[in-house]
Amino acid sequence: MQDPGLIWLAGITIAVSVFLVTLLSTDTAILLLIVSMLLSPEFSLAQVPGRSVVVRLDDLLLGVIFLTWLGKLAINKQLGVVRATPLNAPLGLLIVACLASTMWGMVNGTVTHPLAGTFYVIKYIEYFLLYFMVANVIHREEQVRLFWRAMLITAVIVTVCAYVQIAQHGIVYRVSAPFEGKPEPNTLAGYLLLMMAACSGLALHAASTAYRVLMAALVVFMFPPFLFTYSRGAYLAFIVVYLVLCVLSKRYKPFLIVGLIIGVFAARTMLPPSVYERIASTFDPRSSVEVGGARLAASPAARVIVYRYVWEKWLERPVLGFGVTGIGFVDSQFALIIGELGLLGIGAFVWLWWRIWGIGYRAFVTVTEPFAQGLTLGFMAGFAGLLVLSFAGNVFIIVRIMEPFWCLAAMVMLIPAFHDA
Repeated sequence: MQDPGLIWLAGITIAVSVFLVTLLSTDTAILLLIVSMLLSPEFSLAQVPGRSVVVRLDDLLLGVIFLTWLGKLAINKQLGVVRATPLNAPLGLLIVACLASTMWGMVNGTVTHPLAGTFYVIKYIEYFLLYFMVANVIHREEQVRLFWRAMLITAVIVTVCAYVQIAQHGIVYRVSAPFEGKPEPNTLAGYLLLMMAACSGLALHAASTAYRVLMAALVVFMFPPFLFTYSRGAYLAFIVVYLVLCVLSKRYKPFLIVGLIIGVFAARTMLPPSVYERIASTFDPRSSVEVGGARLAASPAARVIVYRYVWEKWLERPVLGFGVTGIGFVDSQFALIIGELGLLGIGAFVWLWWRIWGIGYRAFVTVTEPFAQGLTLGFMAGFAGLLVLSFAGNVFIIVRIMEPFWCLAAMVMLIPAFHDA
């Protein structure tokens, strides 16, 4: 049993240490935060129906680093030079939607667990703080490269941990990210999808053969653990990532198309039997839930049913929804947004996603520097994949996917400024 006194002592010690590190070097503090995104333990504070109230070490780090960074700006009288980014407005609207819908839900009784609702609203705000801080800390492209290297090192460590799980439990075991209380294979799948997409973009547009080979090797290295998450939604998202790379890439397009054709016709023989069986288990002729002429097995059928449920509930409160946690457990991001945040939240998310894609695409087509172009392409492909994965999971509230995502988003949003795009 964990000693609360020791936990508090450890937390205070870590907070003071990170405070001092941030005072000396904000870049070093960001590097610590990047590593902790996937490699920090989590602690459950409470349990409510369908959701756990969980905090992690990186939550503490982010809070301390952000407040210390603001303090440094105030001391140096630099608060007035905080950078305005293209995503500030839609992110601000999203926060307003979360606060308004949840407070209204607490008033009218749809948010029956105010602690949980408040906690998850704070999570959304936490992602905004991460994006905002990284976007304001970066002033040179060298910092983007530094932070990206830290993300790569973290991804390698996470992947090695996944291989250890495969060695211990065999390939039928659904691998998960390290230090998770309850294994969540879909979380690891989403994270690896994003990192593989980013590495693929850099491999396609690398300035040197050595770097191209390194990025391609990392994609190959991460791919088996990705497969053995057995996340069917992530498999579909991977296809979308590949298609985006085929359509947008300015280099090696014929090779990508040939690879796609080979993959389509040889997938049955190339995939491990357990992976193919997992894909085939999506369908069940005995099921009563049918989509497009195909009868779905229990898990995908449940997601179709939950969309019908959320649609009926949304009609009761179309503008603000039921508030964060007010609709109950819904394992689909789009359905969750509709049910919890209503039209205001839907509008905020669509605006946010539109701006991310628009700024990213404009940077990709105008910037010619290979690293910047490759990272932007990979981020856009990964973003498209995560949107698809959002139909099968709550991608945009999962910490271990969203923290790397918003860190990359901050880097990509700044690329045009570094290249006068």
